[in-house]
Order: sequence, then C-alpha cells, then structure tokens
Amino acid sequence: MIPNTSQIHLLSLFLGMRKDTFKKTDVKHFAIFLLAICLSFCWACQGDGAGDGTKNPSTDPTGVDASALPHGESLPATELSEADRQKLAQAKGRDVPSIAANELADLLQQSPDGLHVVNFWRFDCPQCMNTNRILADLVASKGANAPRVFLVNTDLPSKLAEVRTYIREENFSQKVFQLRPQINAPDFSGLLPQWSGDLPATWLFNQADGVNLLYHRAYGSEEMQAIIEPFLLR
Repeated sequence: MIPNTSQIHLLSLFLGMRKDTFKKTDVKHFAIFLLAICLSFCWACQGDGAGDGTKNPSTDPTGVDASALPHGESLPATELSEADRQKLAQAKGRDVPSIAANELADLLQQSPDGLHVVNFWRFDCPQCMNTNRILADLVASKGANAPRVFLVNTDLPSKLAEVRTYIREENFSQKVFQLRPQINAPDFSGLLPQWSGDLPATWLFNQADGVNLLYHRAYGSEEMQAIIEPFLLR
C-alpha cells in the first residue's frame, strides 16, 4: 500500500519533532497522535479498490474477486425436443402412457408372436400389486424366454403421480399403462368379451397360438409359473 498525502504529512511531523519538544509533549496527546496515524492507515487499506467498484480479494471475507464473476448474463430458454422430453420423463421415474381398451387390444395384436401377460391392477387391490411383483420376477428368471408383460393400472388419472412413484420404487422394467376411463364398459375390440372390470384380473394372450384367457383371481409365485409355463413351451 502506498501512503497517501495525509499519512506522509503525519509521518513528517512525527519524524521532524526535536528531542526537547518530544520531552515536553504530554503523554496523552502523543497517544492520540499515534492513534490518528493507525486509523489513517486502516482507512487507506479499506479504501483500496473502492474506486473501480470491485472488492479487494485480500480483504473480501469470501476471498473471491468480484471482477471475475458474470454480471447477470444468462442464455435464452429453448424449448425441449420430443426426444428430450422422453429422456426427462424416464429420468423422473418412467412415463406411464394413457391407453384405451381398444388401443391395448390393437397393441397386443400388432406385437410380435409369443405369449403376452396383461395384469390389471390398482392401489386398493394389494393382491393385484403382488401379482405385478410375481410377474416381474418371473420375467427376470426366464430371460430371453420370458413372456411380454404389460402392467395396466385402472385407477383414475388423478393417481398418475402415485403410479409413477410406485413404478420407480419397485424398479419395474415392464411396460406400464394407465387404462383410460370410458363412459361405457371398456371395449377390447372383441378380444376380451368376459371382461367385467373386477380385480384381480390377469390376461394371457398369444394370437399365433390362439391363447386368450382371463384369470379373475390372485395366484402365488409357484401357481403363476405353473399357469404360464405351458404356454412358453409351445
């Protein structure tokens, strides 16, 4: 730090004092004189860098040079692409598309040959939710020979957030849909005439082999495997 004019003047007065003058100076006045010199130096230190509006990194308690920080600059917001939206949905814990009964039937008919298992479930049916886990474990144990499993939630759309949370917590890899409410009874394009909406309900479908069965009861893990296994061997 370079002393300013006032500091140089005070130093000159102090250094220029004669010995006899010093002896006659009152001790109290001399203490005030030294205090003035100290305060003058402190004010000079605090004032460093104030002229250009920046903080001195040596006196800034954060130790950050403000001149190196951005000054409110921001990039304009850009709209997400459809691909980015899908990635974001997956990152948040899986998307759960809404599907109508006839759309589900079309999906099964258009899917590759093989056994498809559709489990209908909702939150007030713990047996249905247990079947979700049984089917997920069955798929994991069968590997490439596993059936295609669809988990179809029948709660109202207001439960969608809870469905997403449930799927994420259970770490299901199977496709999950939410059945779209309809005024009339769901129409599965004639594929499921015995559908009543009652749960539990598990649907086995294989168009190539003519398999089209609906089971209206809950099964344990071994029972479910015994039901599905014969259709996998065809």
